[in-house]
Amino acid sequence: MSYTRLVRFGTVDLPTLDPEWEPGPAEGRDRTVATTGGFFDADGAGRAEAAFPLARRFRGTVAEDTAAAMRTTLTALRGLVRKRLKLWREQEDDSDREWCWARLIEAPMAQSVYLAQEVELRFLLLCEWRGVRYSAGWVFDDGEVFDDGLYFDEDDAGKYTLNTSPKAITLGNGDAPVREVTITLTAGSAAITDVTVADATSGCAWSYDGTVASGKSLVMSAGNKALANDGTDAYDSHFTLEAAHASPWWFELAPGDNSVTVTLTGGSTDSTITFEYAEAWE
Repeated sequence: MSYTRLVRFGTVDLPTLDPEWEPGPAEGRDRTVATTGGFFDADGAGRAEAAFPLARRFRGTVAEDTAAAMRTTLTALRGLVRKRLKLWREQEDDSDREWCWARLIEAPMAQSVYLAQEVELRFLLLCEWRGVRYSAGWVFDDGEVFDDGLYFDEDDAGKYTLNTSPKAITLGNGDAPVREVTITLTAGSAAITDVTVADATSGCAWSYDGTVASGKSLVMSAGNKALANDGTDAYDSHFTLEAAHASPWWFELAPGDNSVTVTLTGGSTDSTITFEYAEAWE
């Protein structure tokens, strides 16, 4: 038995009778280059990138009390084929749920017996699994969602008051890198004229020496490399990746705890910074 089970794709629950799937992590992407004397490993001593998309199969049995119910269930599963949706898995020990983006490539089915149908769902997993969500938005208990992507109950996890400079922050993560991080810097009662955000663990460091007016926000979306100051595109000469920056991403979190330092000029002691992301897991 796996320590996790697949439970849902989009809004459709997966069969719970005789479930079986392949829970292993993604293989490493091969970045070795053949040379005259052997080969060169482009990743060196670092951890190789996960080779996504990742093919995974789920097998289970649909069992219903009536032929009409069977038809309804199978029709819902067939309707998922070729769609890109959230695929959910559940931990066996505590029922915590994690999700990843996936596409259902096909759903072959053998000849059924009366009121029982074996199904196989062939997925392409498109990213790491997402766990606990850090944000200043709305969460429900441990980050469980309402329907699909709606969070309930306000929570300030991931939001920090910049009452000192530099400000040392520890950001927790799972066991896989996170690149989809949104960072929101909000100036307090005074304007911010310079800020540097550095993650010593992942080797990321960026700065912005433009002015963030009092009460306004500078928002970086690291996943799609976008930067906005008070809603206006701010990817210009004021934005810089520092000399210590050693990542192809604007900002990323390494596995485990990340040591982040925020250094700013101005902003008074009531400025804030928010890191919005979900822990990533293999």
